[in-house]
Amino acid sequence: MPITVVDRHQAGEWLAHQIGAASIQLCMADYAELWRLAVLHSPGQSRGSAIRTIGNQFEPLDLNLDLLQEAFNLLLWQGDLLEVHGRKLYPAPLREITLADGALLVGTLTRNHLAGFTGKIAERGCSRFREGPGDSAFERWLESLGGKTITPETWAGLPRFPNADDAFLASLQGRPTSVPENESLQRFSFETGKWETPQTPSDGIWREPGDFRTNYWLRTRSQWRSLNQDEANRCLFALARREQTALARIERKDGAVTCSFRAYLPRAEYRFLCVQALARERLNFVFDAQRWNEVAEVLKWRLGLNNLEDQP
Repeated sequence: MPITVVDRHQAGEWLAHQIGAASIQLCMADYAELWRLAVLHSPGQSRGSAIRTIGNQFEPLDLNLDLLQEAFNLLLWQGDLLEVHGRKLYPAPLREITLADGALLVGTLTRNHLAGFTGKIAERGCSRFREGPGDSAFERWLESLGGKTITPETWAGLPRFPNADDAFLASLQGRPTSVPENESLQRFSFETGKWETPQTPSDGIWREPGDFRTNYWLRTRSQWRSLNQDEANRCLFALARREQTALARIERKDGAVTCSFRAYLPRAEYRFLCVQALARERLNFVFDAQRWNEVAEVLKWRLGLNNLEDQP
């Protein structure tokens, strides 16, 4: 993509035209749209290259890199982007996940692709939803773009991933050791729920944050083993289960239950919660009380989350 330096006003006008932003102040949905445009325009680039492209193109807008990274993680988790072949980014195919009151749409589609169904498709954060029942016109559009309808169970894929438990941690012990080269590492603290920089190394989940990618390690008995992000998230919940520390809490109000997490969920469990929740915002999920009882059993089985109502 050619890089052109423009003033803030010109960049705002270009951005409004490209992603339909109402103002220069971007929301999460706008950051998600930037990723979709970048990957569709130049498939096969790395995450770092895509961030540089977006950052250079929209430099006058003072993009928030943290929100841009967060939008990427959410898009990757729900299947709007594909990261394959050495962390290269490619467009994801269109999928419609059927829900009780409509459908979740995933895939690398821009707002221009969805323009014909403005009244039916709503944006909620980084996600798109078809509201209400489908019709023949929508199904023809879905088919014309190579889209398919799949069940929530297929999309979440819980059977394809292990539980976060001691058996999963043991399965990583046969992996070759990989010592981090950078000493500026952070360790996840179960006490604070934050990534911290301790003075001395100790067992746990570590990360090396960077502008374009984050590397993760599991340290046990002074040995380091490299992890991808999904494995690191699953390890966090496995270690929390072992130490009987909850990484979530719930709040009951007006017949609804809000479950808030202190760490990113593994991908399959994140998708499972997405299709069960009445609403969600980042790591907060809202359920009706009856559905929550079923969800709580799955979280207990998969992630070892118990007695969430006792958590502060």
